[in-house]
Amino acid sequence: MKQLTHLSFAALLIAGSLGVETVHAQSRRYNGPRIDYDFQMTPPGRFGNCDSFQQNDQQQHFKVCQFATAEARRMAEVFAGQEGRIEGYHRGYAWGLNQGIDINIANVGQMRRGAAELRFYEHKLAIADEMGINKAEADATPLAAQEVRNRFNAAVDSGNVPNDRFQVPQSYYPGEQNSFERFVGKVPTVAEVIRRDRYNDYLPVYRDFDRTYRDGPAVRRRAVDMYSNNGVYRPVFNRYDSSDEILRLWLNRRIDAYARYDRLNQGAPTNPDGTLVTNFQDLFQSIFSKGYIHFARYSFSRNFNDALDLGFHHGEDAGLEIGAEVARARGLQDAFDQEFRVRSINSYKDQFHKSFASSFESTYADYKNSAKLSIELLELIGEDNDGIIQPGEKVAMKFKVVNAGGKGSDLRIKAEGDIVSGSTEVKTIAALKSGIFTTGLIATVDPRLGNRARANVVLNVNGMTDSIGTSVSFLVQMTGQSASLNTLRGSALVNVTAENVATVSTPRAIKATLKIAGKTFEATGTTLEPGQVQKLAIDVTGLDPYALITSNLSGQLELKLGDQSIESRNVSLGSTSRINDSVEYFDQLANGNGLVPAGIGAGTQTQKVLELLVSHNDSETDRNSGRGGSNMYRKDAQSTVVGKIRDTKMKREQSAAAKGQYARLGNILIKAKDKFKSFLGIAPKRKHYVQIVEEIIE
Repeated sequence: MKQLTHLSFAALLIAGSLGVETVHAQSRRYNGPRIDYDFQMTPPGRFGNCDSFQQNDQQQHFKVCQFATAEARRMAEVFAGQEGRIEGYHRGYAWGLNQGIDINIANVGQMRRGAAELRFYEHKLAIADEMGINKAEADATPLAAQEVRNRFNAAVDSGNVPNDRFQVPQSYYPGEQNSFERFVGKVPTVAEVIRRDRYNDYLPVYRDFDRTYRDGPAVRRRAVDMYSNNGVYRPVFNRYDSSDEILRLWLNRRIDAYARYDRLNQGAPTNPDGTLVTNFQDLFQSIFSKGYIHFARYSFSRNFNDALDLGFHHGEDAGLEIGAEVARARGLQDAFDQEFRVRSINSYKDQFHKSFASSFESTYADYKNSAKLSIELLELIGEDNDGIIQPGEKVAMKFKVVNAGGKGSDLRIKAEGDIVSGSTEVKTIAALKSGIFTTGLIATVDPRLGNRARANVVLNVNGMTDSIGTSVSFLVQMTGQSASLNTLRGSALVNVTAENVATVSTPRAIKATLKIAGKTFEATGTTLEPGQVQKLAIDVTGLDPYALITSNLSGQLELKLGDQSIESRNVSLGSTSRINDSVEYFDQLANGNGLVPAGIGAGTQTQKVLELLVSHNDSETDRNSGRGGSNMYRKDAQSTVVGKIRDTKMKREQSAAAKGQYARLGNILIKAKDKFKSFLGIAPKRKHYVQIVEEIIE
């Protein structure tokens, strides 16, 4: 700080310690918001609490009262005055800091001083020249090259050589932006400047702190603690006005006056019981508390307002320096950004013309003296010319070549991709010409590709490639299939739909075969005209009903063109209503008219189906044997296994042998009754289950 500032602060401290009782003057420099506090602006009146002791000739009481009053006054001047001095200084400093920053942060003179430092940043400004040059090359080079390409492409098949004259087009480049931050650094904020070491000391108001009654200030603040957007520090007013707390502080500090306090009750009059007539220490404390309150507010107010101006002066000085530092940095930033932008624009303009001319000339020479080929694969042509490409078919390629260069070229042509047995052909193309070429049978489509596969065939011309994807297909495709099954007769009708997808008739008739359960079944069709659809029906017989009921029989369905396999698919045959079919099949076997496969005895087949029904029933009774839930054997008997068996038996006349088989089945089913739980000796499900089974046995 300036020497004058420090002397002013020292003078303020001296005035406060002497307790000069002059009429308080309002602060003269502080111009911030009004402070919301009831300051006492004039010295307090005479403290008259000791008068009654003097009037009553109570000399000891009077002396103690004067002693307490003097100490209270001194405590108010030192403690309350010091609190006012610190808080007033805080308030003024915060406002002055804010005002000083605002004054200088946009100061034109300071910003010019910052701009004058631009001469020290030439090494950074040189980057602008490089960036302008690089940007011009990046813009002009491809632009000129494209102009040449466009001219040569337009000249293809025209018979003319492109003109080699050019005019540099208009260009626009706004220059580099925000360059100072990118290449130098960010302009420091006010908060960042305040945190620097030279502003990091504690405020000078704490330097001459009076330690009579306490060791140090309640808080110590630095400049950074006082900075805020609005510059308003809210003072603390409640640290000096609690008389009990102030008395405690006085009693805890062994100052010289405390020895006298200790002796106040020595030789004091006592009562007959030995107790003090008057406890003069208590009297001291009472007078002290009252006296302190009498003097404290004025001491706080006077020192607060005196320190307000000094704090404002110190804060403003610091704020002016901080604002100036930020302003200089901003001035340097503005000057740097402007100079950087201008230099980058100027270097761009110079380089753009050079780069455009250089790129145009080199690209033109390249196109004039070279072949510039582009290719497009248009079509694959099959050897059979039947509208499709088949696996293993030889193919030719139809493609387009454009030579936008000033020299002719040989064309080395070969096929790649999903092909075998590829060969190479050579053709030629003249300068600035285009042509459509068709090769011979240059390759064979990979025969390992299946029907409906996707083949990717690649054209390679002088190392350039283009590809085309095509579906690979035989003459005939299987476009649909379906099956209808008669489980109990062991037969099925498998339908196959075939279509000729080529543009020629099939040379041989189509045929469909099905291999299932160790047997082969087939249906033969005719030859097909282009686009013709034909349905084939394969009659399947002799399947085991039991196998169809208990599982799905898998078979292989195959479409053939003569003896050539075209396509194959899996077929699965099986019952879709296993319990119903089991019940019906048992009834047929019991009556001697059920289908029994060759090699299996009727009795064996019947026993297998009987065991199957018992198994279905066991699963069902396990799920429904509990006491809870609906009694399906009474409410929905026809949906149960035993209900279905009973209903099937009852709906037709049964032979004597069949009745015997039903009775044998029923005697096994009746054993499941023990699964049903009873409650209080009652088992409704068991009762109705038994009733149904007994009808099966009868």
